Amino acid sequence: MVTLPRGLVGDVERIDADVRGLTGSDEEFLARAEGPVAETVTELLARCVLRLGGAPATADDLRLLSVGDREALLLHVRQATLGDRVDCVATCPDPACGERLDLTLSVADVLVGRPESAPLAWYDETFRARSGTDVRVVFRVPTGADQEAVASLVPDDPATAATALFERCIREASSAHGSPIDAGLIADLVAERMSDLDPQAEIRLVFDCAACGRRVSVLFDTASYFFAEISGSSDRLYQEVHALAWHYHWSEREILRMSREKRRRYLDLIAESVGPRQARSAA
Repeated sequence: MVTLPRGLVGDVERIDADVRGLTGSDEEFLARAEGPVAETVTELLARCVLRLGGAPATADDLRLLSVGDREALLLHVRQATLGDRVDCVATCPDPACGERLDLTLSVADVLVGRPESAPLAWYDETFRARSGTDVRVVFRVPTGADQEAVASLVPDDPATAATALFERCIREASSAHGSPIDAGLIADLVAERMSDLDPQAEIRLVFDCAACGRRVSVLFDTASYFFAEISGSSDRLYQEVHALAWHYHWSEREILRMSREKRRRYLDLIAESVGPRQARSAA
């Protein structure tokens, strides 16, 4: 069981979730997924999050979770599937450098804990605009449903997508006298506050570039990285299915229901019984 940073906030706060690692069927799904990333994340979490707050998790529940909670769940699924260690490559953003750097991080190190104050469904706060005007804004943090709603805009017009997502999260914006006002005037301040309230939504890796010594901060996109890891090993998945079906006469469906760890344990047993060379040739 894992604890989410925010949880499904409503009449009853649901903050705990039961998560499992990917099966072969899940790996196959990711290898074939072609839709928007936000929709793929929802589908994958619907497969791998078994319960949320003691009740079965539904796709609708997972859409209503904050972006940060969905990021946390993906990290837990990745940890259950491939382990805690993550090896990745980052590029120094300095145009004069551009050095490619090998980084190793721990899933546990990038997961954030519960906030000190209880998360709310809606926040009512006042911001000071550059003009000196106080602006009252009623807002919430973005959810998976918001990401899905603007997903079609992202490839061609990410700026418009970001604006549309922001507007979905604003219920009211008014001046100190109560008259309506354009929330876009203080969009940067509200967006920064949203990030503070849902810190898991944006994972930044901070390190010193070994080549130029510059202090670097780069965004780590869990979905893109994890999906690339799994899609990149799709050929091996079918090799494993072939080897296990050949030796044990199990059906494809039975094998794809297994976790990666279980499949490879059986492959190790095959190697021990028939010899590494024959096992490799079968796989």
